[in-house]
Order: sequence, then C-alpha cells, then structure tokens
Amino acid sequence: MDSTRRGKRIPDALAKTVPLWCAVLNRAISLRFHDASWPVMLWALPSAVASSEHAQMEALVEGYAQKLLVGHRLWRRLQCAYL
Repeated sequence: MDSTRRGKRIPDALAKTVPLWCAVLNRAISLRFHDASWPVMLWALPSAVASSEHAQMEALVEGYAQKLLVGHRLWRRLQCAYL
C-alpha cells in the first residue's frame, strides 16, 4: 500500500518507481546487446515528478543498470505506459 497524501493523482510507486525501473531495464538491455539506438529515456509524468527530481532519477539509471547486468539475463525492451 502506498502512503500517498490526499490530492495526489498517482501514487509515487507508479509515478516514480515503475518509470525508473523501466529505464534501468532498458539501459541494461542496451548495454547487454551493445545497441546505442535502444531508447533508454526515463519516461515520468511531468505532472507527478518535478524536473529536479527527474534529473536525480536519471542520474541513478546508469549505476542501477550496471549492477543489474551482473548475473542476469535480459531480452526485451520495456516502456512504461499510463492508461
């Protein structure tokens, strides 16, 4: 259960955590297959994530992707989609 304050439209888990991990997985896959054309952009809703926080999240992607590559298999690209 997410401890979302009243008035928030999207819980932090969906607005921040899911997009961050999609970007991490995509970056790890691009590194694994040496594919620079693979899209690794962090897709987070601007209405839910401030630009400064978005920049902080983007800074984490490379490190998490490197850690994920050690001993894991990755096959397909992911993209976060809000319905």
